[in-house]
Amino acid sequence: MEANGYSLHAVLHEELGWEEFATLFHPHPVYHDVQRRFYGPDLRRESTAKLLNPSVMKKVFQSLGSWGNLKGDGLLMGSVFAISSSGVIFEHREKTFGDEADRTQLIEAIKQHKLN
Repeated sequence: MEANGYSLHAVLHEELGWEEFATLFHPHPVYHDVQRRFYGPDLRRESTAKLLNPSVMKKVFQSLGSWGNLKGDGLLMGSVFAISSSGVIFEHREKTFGDEADRTQLIEAIKQHKLN
């Protein structure tokens, strides 16, 4: 990413766990969006009933032992954006628990929109 002129930033919606995340994310900047403006006018939340979905449970068990914790507002869905001077070149909005961005598509978008 940096070779193409991009830098990594994180925007968090709550303070709980912020210091732990910032330590792991170092040296990249971490911002606390107190008013949750970055998350859009309509916060995307998942229901707790979805936790019982077998595919979600599988992802939870696969992630056990990885960094992070189970504290805080875990129902708010996250996003990944790549933003260039021309606007958003990649966007992934989590639809359900554990829904991950396609890393190959993200890397391709960044390569196609080099900043330097």
